[in-house]
Amino acid sequence: MSLSKEAVVMFTGKPGKGLTFEEFDNKVMSWARKQYGHVYAKQLWEDTLVNLNSLDLADDLDYYKFQEHCEFVYDVLTHESAKHADTLYSSAKFWTVKWQTENRQRQYEKLYCFLETRCEGEAERQLRAQGVEKTRKLRKHFFERFGSGQPIVLQERVRKYMLAMPDANGVSFPPRVNMPDKLDQLEEERNYLLRMCPKEKHRDYEEGKETTLVRNILNFLPAEYDDAVQNVRNLMRIREMMESGNVNLVTNLDDAIKINYDTSWLPPYNELRVGLVNAWLKFKRRWDESSTSKGKAGHPVMMASDEVNAERTCYGCGRKGHSRGDEICTAGKDAVWGGAPKAYLDKIARKFGKGPTPNSGKRTLSEDPKQICKFYAAGYCKWADRCNFLHEGPQGGSKSLVIIKEVEKEKAKEKTKENQKGAAKEIGSAKGQP
Repeated sequence: MSLSKEAVVMFTGKPGKGLTFEEFDNKVMSWARKQYGHVYAKQLWEDTLVNLNSLDLADDLDYYKFQEHCEFVYDVLTHESAKHADTLYSSAKFWTVKWQTENRQRQYEKLYCFLETRCEGEAERQLRAQGVEKTRKLRKHFFERFGSGQPIVLQERVRKYMLAMPDANGVSFPPRVNMPDKLDQLEEERNYLLRMCPKEKHRDYEEGKETTLVRNILNFLPAEYDDAVQNVRNLMRIREMMESGNVNLVTNLDDAIKINYDTSWLPPYNELRVGLVNAWLKFKRRWDESSTSKGKAGHPVMMASDEVNAERTCYGCGRKGHSRGDEICTAGKDAVWGGAPKAYLDKIARKFGKGPTPNSGKRTLSEDPKQICKFYAAGYCKWADRCNFLHEGPQGGSKSLVIIKEVEKEKAKEKTKENQKGAAKEIGSAKGQP
């Protein structure tokens, strides 16, 4: 069954339209891998197979390379048909440069046919322009033609990679970052840089090395992961001590020269990843607990202390001990105290205008900053005229009557006691007369 252009996403070579070069590259490798196996597919697509025309079969080393290549091709052919592969293996033509060259060209023709089903627009035009004869160079041509291979584009990706790929805010590891996803992102970018780098340059390509990935992570890792990194480094020291038998290697002293000019102190990436992910899982559990415990039964909820409430001033009545709009406020929910901060008064004025508010019809901004006595408003103030606060406005209803009655009872009791004491004195005086 042939692939239809309408059924798949195509590679156009245009940014934001269709497959990117990286996605296209992966699609081609996926198809070739099914046809030939990973090793042959990668070398075929990236044009890294042995150059048969450059071999001198009279030379022992070149002859060995050719024989090794023929065995490699035989293993590939067995994927399609083991019987056919055995027949070719036993024939003399299979062991000739001519047959191997022609066979490779046939595989490139198959690859070219697949590329035709995945390219359209400018990418398809370039495919036709190169032709099937140049299939082996098509990956390099697409890479250079459509942006990813341009020096400026690649250098920008390398720059961001060396900064541990910061986000839009310039932060490489934002607060509470998903550590597994972040590490996956860095791994994928490193793999991309290695794929773009020619195979013969891998050994000297510093940006593609694992030690560079580890150093990038450590340079920008948040301080909360310091303990996790230290635990991994301690394991390294213990392992080195056991291998060398030198106990002095287990120390908390860092060698500045070694850290700055050597990579042996860097932990293996796999061990560092495990340590960081484990630490992140612990942090995540605490973050989840703190976010779900607010207002939930069985978890402590922080309450305002009595001292804080006592210092809080109501912007409705001017008294301390509650906030504007509370049920205990005697001035009502719509009242506004003139002694409130200017910013608050300006906010009310902007919202409701200079006149009365729509809610009460009587709500105005008072000019008197002096506070109302909360005890008087409740019904009774024991300081009476000596009180430093205003005794104005309505008093509490039933509550004030109860307080007044209790006060009258107390006065009656005191008066009774005084009368009893006076009577006792009179009786005592009477008994003491001659």
